[in-house]
Amino acid sequence: PGSPNESWEAIWGYPTNHVVSLGELAFVLADTSVSRQANRYLPADIDWLGKQLDALKDRETIFVIMHIAQRRQGVQGWPRFGVGHQ
Repeated sequence: PGSPNESWEAIWGYPTNHVVSLGELAFVLADTSVSRQANRYLPADIDWLGKQLDALKDRETIFVIMHIAQRRQGVQGWPRFGVGHQ
């Protein structure tokens, strides 16, 4: 896959921004990395985050986790190291 988000999803099976629901618990994971630029980060996608929190407002507990996806400087997409790599 061409873009960092496409390659992340191809490897891990879910998008960089995603929600995991377990009963009354919800985990909102928001990506804060910048494609192709190691050591540079942005705020989470506020529009996406707001929509997710609004949709989950009736949950008993919501965890919001901002994650920085690791990649090498200038490398497009995600390496498969450790994921089916021989």
